Amino acid sequence: MQTGKWTRLTGLLLLILVLLPSAEVQAGGDFVLRAGHLHTGQQSLVDGAIVVRDGRVVDCGPWAQISAALVGDLPLLHWPDAYVTPGLVAASSAVVGPHRGDESISAAFRAVDGYNTYGDHRPLLETGVTTIHVNPGEHRLMSGQGAVVKLEGSPSGRVLVDSSDLAISLRDRVDNPDPLLEIPFPASSDVQIEPPAPQRPASRIDRLLALREAIVMAGKDSLAHGELAKVWGTGVPMRISVDAAPDLQGMLQMMQSEDRQGYLVADAMVAAMEADLAAAGVPVVLRMRGPQGDIPNGGVLRSHGFPHLKESPAWALAPPGDDLSQLGWAMSEAAAAMDSPESVIPWVTHNAARILGVADRVGHLHPGADADIVVWNDAPWKIHARPLEVFVEGLRAWQPEEQHTKVISAETIWISPEEQLSDAQVLIENGVITAVGHRVPHPPHCQVIDAGPGSFLAPGFIDCYGHLGLEGDSASMGTGDRLHRMLGVTGDREHSVALAGVTSQLLAPKRLQRGAGVGVLAKTSGDSREARIDEHYSMLLLEISDSGFGAIRRLFDQGQKYLESWEKYEKDLAEWKKKKEAGEKIEKSKQEEVEEAPEEKLEDPLTGIWEMTISGGPIPEPESATLSITLTGSEWEGRLVEPTPPVPVRMVGTLEGSTLQGTIEVPEGDLPDTPRIEAELTGEDSMEGKISILAFSADLSGTRTSKEAKTFKVTRRKKQDDDGRPRPPRVRANLEPIRSVLEKKTPVLVSVRGFNTLPSVVDYFTGKEIPFAVQLDQFMRFHKDLLLEKKISVLLPDQVSFDAADTTYMPSTWLGRSGVTVGFRSSAADGARRLPFRVRGEVANGMAADAALDALTRGAAKVVGAHDRIGQIGVGMEADLLIWKGHPFEGGSRLERVFVNGEEVQR
Repeated sequence: MQTGKWTRLTGLLLLILVLLPSAEVQAGGDFVLRAGHLHTGQQSLVDGAIVVRDGRVVDCGPWAQISAALVGDLPLLHWPDAYVTPGLVAASSAVVGPHRGDESISAAFRAVDGYNTYGDHRPLLETGVTTIHVNPGEHRLMSGQGAVVKLEGSPSGRVLVDSSDLAISLRDRVDNPDPLLEIPFPASSDVQIEPPAPQRPASRIDRLLALREAIVMAGKDSLAHGELAKVWGTGVPMRISVDAAPDLQGMLQMMQSEDRQGYLVADAMVAAMEADLAAAGVPVVLRMRGPQGDIPNGGVLRSHGFPHLKESPAWALAPPGDDLSQLGWAMSEAAAAMDSPESVIPWVTHNAARILGVADRVGHLHPGADADIVVWNDAPWKIHARPLEVFVEGLRAWQPEEQHTKVISAETIWISPEEQLSDAQVLIENGVITAVGHRVPHPPHCQVIDAGPGSFLAPGFIDCYGHLGLEGDSASMGTGDRLHRMLGVTGDREHSVALAGVTSQLLAPKRLQRGAGVGVLAKTSGDSREARIDEHYSMLLLEISDSGFGAIRRLFDQGQKYLESWEKYEKDLAEWKKKKEAGEKIEKSKQEEVEEAPEEKLEDPLTGIWEMTISGGPIPEPESATLSITLTGSEWEGRLVEPTPPVPVRMVGTLEGSTLQGTIEVPEGDLPDTPRIEAELTGEDSMEGKISILAFSADLSGTRTSKEAKTFKVTRRKKQDDDGRPRPPRVRANLEPIRSVLEKKTPVLVSVRGFNTLPSVVDYFTGKEIPFAVQLDQFMRFHKDLLLEKKISVLLPDQVSFDAADTTYMPSTWLGRSGVTVGFRSSAADGARRLPFRVRGEVANGMAADAALDALTRGAAKVVGAHDRIGQIGVGMEADLLIWKGHPFEGGSRLERVFVNGEEVQR
């Protein structure tokens, strides 16, 4: 029964958090896509948008026009830094290989039969290509029929045209084909097997002649050359692969005499015949050549790259060797040779689709087109350009594996008051800055952000002391309280602070318990507690006055003993491991020892046995408990007598006048936070108050039934396990931060009060080589030299100025100009959004703009002891960044974008 009662009591102390998963709206056929730059395949738009319904484009134009005409509740996909194009159309590819037939001239082979409409071609979408031409090959004079297909989509809808052209090749490799051996089927002894028949063409001069004769023969024999007559009669265009001018000229004449439409697939040599091609109205798929490797003896050095063209023909572009992965290189080379780099986009979209006869479906983003869309991280012709998303018929068909990589370019990158970089870039990988310079690496598929003219990239601002997340909680907290447990996913309050430019805050209690507590350095934006904090406590917070240093010294003495117990354990553990590895005998500890606490009999307002009742809040019905409390000086200690707890429970606190304050110590991790007690002695033997944990609280009332404290028998913990392994000391939550400070892992922030206090504080902490910063009162004016000598960082007070000796002192200016490192504080919850506004006022009253920016970033980072992580733009620093138009503390500037841990805070 006692255990059940204790379980009900602990219901007050447990917080049940229900995290509701948020659903991300994904495009699935109906959406609006807005982009910083949109190319429709025919025109370029800045801040353009397209509307997609049922996988088709229904509207396209400038965002201002589209947004005004939107009807309904379509999801919006906004890519402010992206360059959006139609899915690229590869007018030549090697996805389907050459057929294996032996016939030199045949229309029977269909490339579409070699294309797997059920295949997974998504890896090819990484190139930005969504539609391709498949070719039966260029190894025969007439190799068959080409087709136009999509790389993704439903199997039944992937084929756009199953017979798009008749493939003809006038390249050298078609000459002297093997003789054709025809085996009778079915085989019979009565049918003679004829010897192999020679095939044409025998040479270059024979190519066009053989082709003409084949067409004539097909007119007489419908089965000849793979039913060429049937295909020829459909009027399907010819696709002519050619690499020599004489062949090209002969083909143009043949096309004219046969009154036949078609297009060429050729390399840069066609530039010499640009005028003839234009006059004949024959378009070209320009298959660029890459630089050659070693040329064998007798080999020919061929020109490579993009040719010089006099006009701007509506041609298409194909990559070297039909390798889709090289299309980006081809675009880059072509863009460099054009009057405007953007002119290359139609060559791989609309022009290509028109030549292939599929411009009614693909190659552009005007109404009626399939919603085949590529979202690029930068202009597609740039070397580092990669797709971020690819849509096919309105469905997301490809995107890179999740990564958090960005490159931000800005006109000015602020490093320090002494150093700024002009026209420079920052590389961010997984929330950390990994490169800074005028040209940084661009990992594949990274997001590229060009902040534009007048942009100013600065570190995120740091609030050195605030209470964001503690709204309505004014309870005092000590070194055993864990503020980090009160943090979670950011809400509207945190969001507003982040959008003001404050990306980090040292979260501190509104009141310290007995002059000591802990602060947590937290990000103002993040989707989880882990994303917002790196450690459970970032700083030890102390309040020290002329008369209050003794308590702090005692606290550190306790911490030193606690540290020594852990050092002894680690030493004993190392020796145990060494002996165990060596196979040595390990002595085991003797029987557990028992110690008895002396009985206390004090006539005071608190010592004795108390019957307590807890009610209200999350407690469904009142619960009772019996406590034994002992008062020593102003400090009290309590134990739970009934019901007997399953885990050790100890209460400690202070009594000041009639006000009782304290905490309940339980093993680390058993509860989400440290329970707190606040009560008032309302009579000689009565008290009223509250017991609380996180945001929950319940009423507490008690009556003293005896003035004699109960004697406790405390069983000491076993010092060793059964195998002799030493056990670690009991974790004392209130001393863990002190231990970390003494180990030089956690810095200290001291609020100093009184004229003589600072020198004592400096002597104490410098003597122990503990890193620390201070917050000073009006007596700071007497200690400037000491601060400079010891290089002590100062947290500026809330007061903007002090009046003393008929002089007004402004701490920010007075200390800053002297060379003392300073930081600002808000002392507010979501009111921290006003911190940049306050600093603007300091600048207006004489503080230098760069000094103010330094105090909010580098200086603040030093104050909170995190200058190795935040507050500066440099390699290895966390990517908390602000994009401004103009210097943050100059007239007319404005904050445009905020990044926390490399992720943009959305407005």
